[in-house]
Amino acid sequence: MVENAFKLIESNKAILKPGDNTLIGTINGIQKSLKAFVKDGEILSVNMYPGVSTRISDGGIIKFGDILWK
Repeated sequence: MVENAFKLIESNKAILKPGDNTLIGTINGIQKSLKAFVKDGEILSVNMYPGVSTRISDGGIIKFGDILWK
């Protein structure tokens, strides 16, 4: 699951903004939030949360929809 989370964030790298970014969607039928911290164009950290995060993000919010990971 961690590898898939990194791939999802990498696939959205072009639209990530400096600072915190939040990706929201459903993975295998469960709502998830992924947080990615970006500095100087590099992804420095990634966190995954169950449900939709209520933390305020400095960057954008990206809705990735429904995906199925095996």
